[in-house]
Amino acid sequence: MKTINVKDRDVNVDADGYLLDYKDWDRDVALVLAGIEKIEMTEDHWIVVNLLRDYYAIHEVVPTTREFLKLLGEKAGQNKGNAKFFAKLFPNEPGKLSGKVAGLPKLTGCM
Repeated sequence: MKTINVKDRDVNVDADGYLLDYKDWDRDVALVLAGIEKIEMTEDHWIVVNLLRDYYAIHEVVPTTREFLKLLGEKAGQNKGNAKFFAKLFPNEPGKLSGKVAGLPKLTGCM
């Protein structure tokens, strides 16, 4: 089992760096996970991460990209509810990277 060190505590992750237990997540864990992915967290990153976590807490599933972008537009403004904005924050694989930083289970398909 692989671990990451977060403020003198070890947190279990899988081989790809996803949390094994959703409940291990906190802002410090998110910062470590983002740092591993070379993502510097901004207010917009936190909006995405917190919205993903809120959605997951209610529905117990990761939203589809289409669902998430619609929700993001409703909550953060239409200028942020689009794929271009999302990809700018989490390059290459925005669904997977944002989910990883949010501490959500690893996606097996597309977000």
